[in-house]
Amino acid sequence: MQENRIGEMSGALSAQLHAKLGLAHAGLGEQVRGIGRRVPRRVRRALQEIAEAERLSENPRLQSKVDLGRLEGCYRRAHVWLSEYDPARHRAQAWRALAAELAFNLLLGIAAVIAVLAILGMIGPDAR
Repeated sequence: MQENRIGEMSGALSAQLHAKLGLAHAGLGEQVRGIGRRVPRRVRRALQEIAEAERLSENPRLQSKVDLGRLEGCYRRAHVWLSEYDPARHRAQAWRALAAELAFNLLLGIAAVIAVLAILGMIGPDAR
C-alpha cells in the first residue's frame, strides 16, 4: 500500500513537471536532476525526497525507512508550488527584467558619454 501511494505521488508530480516546466516524461528522479534552478530550493528538496523514497520503496527491506507523513508534506509543498506556477507569467517577468536591464545600461552609457564630454569641455558653460 505504501509503495502504491509513493508511486501515485511521484507520477502526479512527474506529470505536473512535464506540463508546467516542459521536462521530458521520465522518472521523477531524472526530472529532478534536470530541473536546475527553475524551482525554489525547498520545492527541489521536496521533490528529491519523494524521488529517494520511491527508490527506497522498491526494496522490501528499506521500505520501513520511508516516512509517509513526511512525504505527504513534501508532496503538498511541491504540488502547491507547481499548481500556482504560471510559465507565461514567468516568461513575461523575464522579458521585463531584460528590458529594465537594457534601459538601465543605455542610461548609464549616455550618462558616461555626457560626463566625458563635460570633462573635456566640449559641452557646458565653458564650452569652446
